[in-house]
Amino acid sequence: MTSETTLLLITPSQEMGAAVSSALSSNDRFRLKGVCLNLKDLAEHAQSAAPSAVLLDIDPDPRRILADLESISGRFPDTRFIVLAESLRNDLVLEAMQAGARHFMLKCDLDSDLGAVLQRLVGSKLAPSEMRGLVGTVLSVSGGCGGTTVAINLANELSLLSSKAALLVDLDCNYGGASTYLGLAGEYGIADVLERNGDLDPQLIRSTAREYSDGLRLLINPMTVDPKSPVSLRYDHLPSAIRECRRSYEFTIIDAPRVSMDTAAQLADAGDATFLILQLTVKDLAMARLMLSALKERGVFAEALTVVINRHQKRQRMVTLEDVRTTLGEIPLTCISNDYPSAIKGLNYGQPLAEAAPRSAMRRDLRAVAAKFRERCQEATA
Repeated sequence: MTSETTLLLITPSQEMGAAVSSALSSNDRFRLKGVCLNLKDLAEHAQSAAPSAVLLDIDPDPRRILADLESISGRFPDTRFIVLAESLRNDLVLEAMQAGARHFMLKCDLDSDLGAVLQRLVGSKLAPSEMRGLVGTVLSVSGGCGGTTVAINLANELSLLSSKAALLVDLDCNYGGASTYLGLAGEYGIADVLERNGDLDPQLIRSTAREYSDGLRLLINPMTVDPKSPVSLRYDHLPSAIRECRRSYEFTIIDAPRVSMDTAAQLADAGDATFLILQLTVKDLAMARLMLSALKERGVFAEALTVVINRHQKRQRMVTLEDVRTTLGEIPLTCISNDYPSAIKGLNYGQPLAEAAPRSAMRRDLRAVAAKFRERCQEATA
């Protein structure tokens, strides 16, 4: 979707107006529509159509202006707010992001960076109906059952199958999960996305996600962002976040170990497929039965889930696939080969199996799961 890209500048300084006009003079894609003295004038200037972006000079009174931005930004969900300041202060950067800004820019960088920033933030907006990606959730019945390994490789294989970027959402707030596995860190992650709720859009999802490779992006968990005092996740905001993930990526895989049953049901309802990961042990089978019962009480039925038996060995074991079917009932079932050398190689190198062990049996099985998920969901949405 293309539209005229108009900008507003909010500043009491005439010099700033001249500086912005100068920075845009060589770029015919963006037009400065007007200059306002303060945020209160924004509503009047945006009566006919909201501007694509607002350049906000906070130097006159940073705290007050950012407080005003927080109160007004929600009224303009399609407008990108870019904060301008003379100096970079970490506390103000954080306040600006929390208030609804998409970028914090130094005034001295206007000439060199403004065009590129505007191109990234508003150069190619998506229409709401332009994309409806598929979402899958990975639930683990116990610690160490391999759920995170499955989630990482599902996302990566879906990207490889489709030649499009996939998003992995890391909800492991205890041990770092996929973020630690892939060696990714950053200042913002899924917790910051969930804080925004109604002020979400695909651009925020894409700009917050960390890049592992051309095909794999990751919304990191709060433990990785700040292990000393990780923030709590706003699970009640998950539906709106998942909606924007659909608009942002062809495929989204959510790694959700140790979540409550209410959250698990919420994820199952919002997604297209749910994978329940377990090993063939008495403990895992008993926990899987309890989880299925709890999900059923919340309106999620077994037919909507897929049980994934991880580290499966073909030789006879104390717990068999027949025991699983007898205990869990009629539920889709698939197996991932027990391939410890390949799994540990991927973990040690911090790589998906497509890189660490591309010819492994485990990778073959995970690729088949990804292909089936893709095919089944595409048929359902056709």
